[in-house]
Amino acid sequence: PNPNLLPQDELFVCSGAPSSSPARLRRISRLEWTRNVGRSQSSGAARNPFGANPSNRYSTYALDTTVDTATLDQYLGMIHEAGAPWRSRYGSPRLEFVISEPSIRCFLAEDKVPDDACIDNFARIYLERGAYFRPPTDAELADFVALARASLAREATQDITRPDTISHITSAAWLSSGALFRSEVGQGSPDASGRRKLSDWELALQLSYALSDHGPGSSHYVFGYSAGDGYLSAIREAALDGSISQPDVLAQLVRDHIGGVDAGTLGADQDIDDHPDAEGGRFDLVMDYDGRKRSRRGEYWLSQKLRGFFREWLGYEKVNSIFKDRPESTSRFDEGGTSIYRNLNSAYGNLLSGFYAYEGTLIHQLDDMIARIVIEDQDVLATLLTSRRFYLPSTTSSMLSPTLETTRIYNVDNETDPVLDRRADRWRTLPSSERAGVLTHPAWLAAHGGNFDNDPSIIERGKWVREQLLCGFVPDVPITVDAQLDPATVTLSARRRVQQRTEDNPDCAGCHSLMNPLGYPFEQYNHTGFLRAEDHGDPVNATSVITASGDPTLDGPVQDAVEFSEKLAASPRVKRCFMRQSFRYFMGRDETRADACTLAAMERAYDESQGSMTEMLVALMTSDTFLYRHVPTESGETP
Repeated sequence: PNPNLLPQDELFVCSGAPSSSPARLRRISRLEWTRNVGRSQSSGAARNPFGANPSNRYSTYALDTTVDTATLDQYLGMIHEAGAPWRSRYGSPRLEFVISEPSIRCFLAEDKVPDDACIDNFARIYLERGAYFRPPTDAELADFVALARASLAREATQDITRPDTISHITSAAWLSSGALFRSEVGQGSPDASGRRKLSDWELALQLSYALSDHGPGSSHYVFGYSAGDGYLSAIREAALDGSISQPDVLAQLVRDHIGGVDAGTLGADQDIDDHPDAEGGRFDLVMDYDGRKRSRRGEYWLSQKLRGFFREWLGYEKVNSIFKDRPESTSRFDEGGTSIYRNLNSAYGNLLSGFYAYEGTLIHQLDDMIARIVIEDQDVLATLLTSRRFYLPSTTSSMLSPTLETTRIYNVDNETDPVLDRRADRWRTLPSSERAGVLTHPAWLAAHGGNFDNDPSIIERGKWVREQLLCGFVPDVPITVDAQLDPATVTLSARRRVQQRTEDNPDCAGCHSLMNPLGYPFEQYNHTGFLRAEDHGDPVNATSVITASGDPTLDGPVQDAVEFSEKLAASPRVKRCFMRQSFRYFMGRDETRADACTLAAMERAYDESQGSMTEMLVALMTSDTFLYRHVPTESGETP
């Protein structure tokens, strides 16, 4: 059942009943596998078959995610990627730990036969730092040691090298349940409520993967810098010494791993082209981009999973897969051209690919905008919905045509107001009448826009607001309804086409009354996110009358998306829906009534900290819902 059908007010009333989550095993995700084997997102390892179930609301959901025959067949074809960084201390890719750890050199050396102590040590270290990211059990260690000894013995009688042996045994490790799944079942006897608390290592893994795509202590990839003890080493150390179970330690670990500010060696007011040897900072991106690419990004960054939450909740990561006909259509930059070689068309293509001049994409530009808001951490939701401070691409970093007009999508003209190639100039405060927050960002608008400027973007954008920001419900389209705009109206504006097809048709009017009013305000922008100057011969009309929002403060007339965003930012219903969406992503499941105390604690922490998302997540990740597990009943709620 859709969790949005639960009465929202009931979900924030704590009765004092003990809370917990269903016990489960969670399969590793595609990005988690890629990162844990020490590879970049452009490597062969990234093409592993552990993608999320597309029917799930979020990629973090764990229900019924397993390794079936089809998945296994694909996995066996690329599992050799797992051991690549461990096959040689001098090869590529290189892991910092493999390069620097002296105790495993006896196993890696091809000209030596490792003794039993060397084998045992390598086995323990590899399983803990290269596959399981927790100490192996005695049985797991014994199995791996036996396999390693048998594989080494083959070297003397067959044409097998040490890298071959390492590839064989590391592949076997990555076929085991300990590597592909993590346990969330709790340890010890259940308490009076039938709950078991997560063990220290279960908690370490749960926390690490709630914040990151890395297991605790996984080795750093070396690409121009060295980083010592590995990713999330503080979480690993807290699990080793048992302090992770202390509430204050756990809370601080969350705060320390939300994100940060990384200006690198290049100052905010310095031009990268004047300092070609300077690194661009952003070490969170070091596995995927060189310094030239990173220098074009903002200095604020979020942890991988926190960034993933915003991409999935707002849905803007799909923007580069949506075809747009004449991206500038109906804007002040529309000259009526149709050639695919015109600068604006090339510029929009570069906003999707970032291929030229090392520029970031629309996705990256919204990432950077959101990261600054979350790291500054004051009234986060309202700022997300109202900020006029956007991060723009530079129009001076190259004279190539795909980069010259990239800022026009923000209504900034490169000819009169060029954006210089430094961070300070890329941060721009846009006019208050034009933009207000993430719902007016071109990445969100294009992701929820159609292929043509008069496609029914109104409906998709309104549906998103209803379901994802108001936690409302829109019924599925009945199979008896032809949900298409009339081809005869193709010369009209999207507003007139949608009104004619949906509001004058009794088969459509009921459901569309839940979506259209929420989508009309965004008609001040076209299908790509350009600000409209005209609309198929009509004046631009973004007015609407919001009805049945679930919040009386929202209902009523609005002039455009800017005013609508400001009203959404002040809505208690929107705030609570934001917390429910956060709960779903970071817990990897839908909320139930049994989670009311945790949701209420999240709201209280957010309000008392003047809108800190960090403190809201601390409240979630130190809650009993996060720390305890129970055997689920048929309803999924705590027995």
